[in-house]
Amino acid sequence: PSGGFDCTIIANRLQRTFPQARILIVVREQVGNIFSMYSQYITDGGDMSLKDYLARPQPFLKRVPVFSEEFYRYHRLLSLYRQKFGADRVLCLPFEQLVKQPDEFVGQIYDFAGQPRKPQTFRRQNAKRSATFQVLQRLVNQRLSGNELIQRRRSAPNRVHRQFGAVSRYLGPRMTGWLDRALEDRMQRFIAAEFQGDFAESNAILSQMIGRDLGDFGYQMPDDFTPSAIAADADQAADVPQKRCAAC
Repeated sequence: PSGGFDCTIIANRLQRTFPQARILIVVREQVGNIFSMYSQYITDGGDMSLKDYLARPQPFLKRVPVFSEEFYRYHRLLSLYRQKFGADRVLCLPFEQLVKQPDEFVGQIYDFAGQPRKPQTFRRQNAKRSATFQVLQRLVNQRLSGNELIQRRRSAPNRVHRQFGAVSRYLGPRMTGWLDRALEDRMQRFIAAEFQGDFAESNAILSQMIGRDLGDFGYQMPDDFTPSAIAADADQAADVPQKRCAAC
């Protein structure tokens, strides 16, 4: 749960190394993204419950990387890269378009790179783990994992939780589909309640910046937001004052 503490560091390094680079930023609806990040945290050896994972430590001294909701206010990251590379060299697309409109998603990347569009064949890669298996993985991590994600000292070698993780290929959705759906629904409802409306303003700004209504893909949006609010010139939104945050 790094909270994106190094996003400015990464942007600065990219600018120094590849000053003429074209940057592709892919964002994802926040509730689904946070759920996915938590699952990856478990895969990597973390042992916290979802509630503890999302909780801000008290006192919050901002001296170590932890989960931060600021990381999911994507307009700040897009503003950062536009400032460093120029708005015409940064393309931001929603992940949900890749799922629903893969040809158009890839076509926009071809256009952005100045290349002719080519027909594509798509296949699923890196399928997510079963939510049921991740419950078991967390229990194993609590006892046998030993890496930087575990705050307490561990004597077990880090490879143990990875070896157990290999079992996930045999415990897939066909065996646990109904339980997976129940677990995922419960966790996503918890996340949605925890951040109810918190990302709406950021998503509205981002919609203006990229000229696309993210509400069409299920993102939180202000109640008074309408497609007509999207700037005709998407670059206009790049000048919206940005509050400094730990994530960017």
